Amino acid sequence: MKIISWNVNSLNIRKNQVLNYLDHLKNINSPCDFLCLQELKMEDEVIAKSDFIKELKKRDFGFIFNGQKTYNGVGIIYANKYEIVGENSIHSHLENLIEPDDNVKQSRLISAEFCEKSQLCNNDKNFRLICGYMPNGGNYGSDKFNYKLHWYDALILYLKTQLQTNKNIILCGDFNIAPTDDDIYNKTQFFWRLTEQNPKNTFNNSVNKICCCSYEEREKLDNIFALNFADSYRYLQQKNKTHKNDFTWWDYRYAAYKRNEGLRIDLILTTPNLSEKLLSAGVDKFLRENERPSDHAAVFAEIDF
Repeated sequence: MKIISWNVNSLNIRKNQVLNYLDHLKNINSPCDFLCLQELKMEDEVIAKSDFIKELKKRDFGFIFNGQKTYNGVGIIYANKYEIVGENSIHSHLENLIEPDDNVKQSRLISAEFCEKSQLCNNDKNFRLICGYMPNGGNYGSDKFNYKLHWYDALILYLKTQLQTNKNIILCGDFNIAPTDDDIYNKTQFFWRLTEQNPKNTFNNSVNKICCCSYEEREKLDNIFALNFADSYRYLQQKNKTHKNDFTWWDYRYAAYKRNEGLRIDLILTTPNLSEKLLSAGVDKFLRENERPSDHAAVFAEIDF
């Protein structure tokens, strides 16, 4: 089973890239079972009526999504050899989450329980796939930053609830957190660049106050790891006693991609039963090489499940 996560940064702009990518994977005999997308930036009604849905059906894929105009939006493309275990298993919001604007709820989560059609659906063979577009957070200490922390708190409560009924959970998406300093291209340069853009901060007092790298954000991610979720990318490296630093996001500016000045903020996390069955995990830069690319590469994990 191959799971891929990609921040598409506008499905409308890059729908052909998504379709071409699915074709490419099939052609190289590495077909995708699940492609989780973030930042769709399209409303549900527009997606539902689009030719994109028809093209996915031609390729034998289904699509569930939680869209939003202009901002956010997430979706899961799934091979039709899998089925959703009941419509009630599809979730598109977090409980205990106070939105900054109750009139405009942010579409950042899509989650469903799946099983393979050839298998008897039961608790041992079912798995929950959660696709999230976690808030960026803006400047340290801002309202957006505090919302990000609150969003993660709500996510952690949701994960605890799901773990009570399903031991097979995959959580993937754009986390907007670099787990460690190894996931930053150059700590000093990165912090300097961001503090230069935010004159209210200075380098000396902002080392632990840079968005996506702050202590408070990493603590939230650590709280997820404390629930026995593993970062598939690092898990296999530790298992194989190797170490490599790949990035998943590069700023459009500063020729950052060519310089490989990036961050690893796109992750696929797995619960222990799935972590033990991991075959491979990594970053696929194929999509980042496109014309008009997203600023994110895709990440993947293959599981013998």
